[in-house]
Amino acid sequence: MLGLIALLVARPLAAAVARNVGNVLWARALLQEHDPAASAPWFQTALAFTGEDDRSRLRLAQLLAHRGELSAARQLLPATAPAFQSDLWFFAGEWARATGDEAALLAAWQRVPTVSVWLLREGDRQAAAGDGQAAAASYNLAGRIHPGSAFVWRRLGVFLTPRDPAQAVAAFAEADRLGAGDWDDYFFVEYAHALQIAGRLAEAVQLLDRQGSDAPLADAIRAEAARNAGDLARARQLYERAHVQAPNDVWFLHGLASTSLQLGDRPRAIASWQAALRLDPTFAPARDNLAALGVAP
Repeated sequence: MLGLIALLVARPLAAAVARNVGNVLWARALLQEHDPAASAPWFQTALAFTGEDDRSRLRLAQLLAHRGELSAARQLLPATAPAFQSDLWFFAGEWARATGDEAALLAAWQRVPTVSVWLLREGDRQAAAGDGQAAAASYNLAGRIHPGSAFVWRRLGVFLTPRDPAQAVAAFAEADRLGAGDWDDYFFVEYAHALQIAGRLAEAVQLLDRQGSDAPLADAIRAEAARNAGDLARARQLYERAHVQAPNDVWFLHGLASTSLQLGDRPRAIASWQAALRLDPTFAPARDNLAALGVAP
């Protein structure tokens, strides 16, 4: 009887000791995580003590994936753990990216549903830091990994519009084909803006008119077309409407000023450029035009 009681007490006690030892080893492994070669044995030992410890299992699988040992990494993760499998494929893709294995990168990251969003955020961060080349690579990679995502192609188009308008138009066309305009009408304004910057102004206006877009940027695009056609009164009317809807946009004020000057309304032109400089004292078009007119900013 005493032997049975001892056995019943010993088993939970041994399990608790094993868990505690596993936790200590897992913590020790984390301290070495900056060095995968050093940390892997600690995770393996922790896993030996706590075979059901998913933390050690996942960390070890990640380290193996980083080293390209995908077969060994997969064996650690149960097929019934989709979140772990997603993590595994993400780290496998990172390893492939670091080693320049493009085919393996695409194959891995196409299995991670959220990786394109992560890449878009990475592209945003790189663009904000002034690294346009790296940002373009991140955006383009997102499009290649999930080519069926209208959201990805739209974001790529927005990024490319001021940098490569022709490619931006191609990206917006693909987003349009995939239905980007079905859930947000402003998509067509962005698309038209890319067409405008690419020198395809007539197509931009046709797209806006077909969709019935009346956003401030849509009015400004139509205003430019009206100016080019010699209809200055309509152009000024459209710039005024755009300015009323978006009073802090200096480019709408610049268009209003330029059109007013063409119409012979010098006071309105000066007032508009001065208003633009109050919003943005570094706005060069307003400063340059006021200087040409001999007027202080």
